[in-house]
Amino acid sequence: MFARRMVATATCLGLLWPALSHADEDTRPSKALIGAIGGVAAGSLIAGGVLGGLSLGKSSDQEGNPNSPPLYTRSLKDDGDQGKAMAIGAYVTLGVGAALTLVEAVLLYERFHKRSPKTQAALDFARGRF
Repeated sequence: MFARRMVATATCLGLLWPALSHADEDTRPSKALIGAIGGVAAGSLIAGGVLGGLSLGKSSDQEGNPNSPPLYTRSLKDDGDQGKAMAIGAYVTLGVGAALTLVEAVLLYERFHKRSPKTQAALDFARGRF
């Protein structure tokens, strides 16, 4: 009874996700994909660092000297708004870079780890190769 359910489940998986039933022997991610995602992750982290540094520079312009504070002019307000926008951009790009770094780590693990015989047997079973 249990074997029939497993076969039915594997058949349904094959119908719902044809990639599982007709996949090649090597389903590991390609080196090009890993390199592309790694490059985008690195670029995003670098852009986030640059934007963060620029927003800190705008912030220091706002602070000035406490003994003789600057007059709050329209240009100083515009610089503050630019700094805030750069800080938001830095947070977003750093977040995207961190998420892509995690994806990169998973892809590298999937690419270079050796599968145990049990895992390979489960993958073969899910693909309908009994």
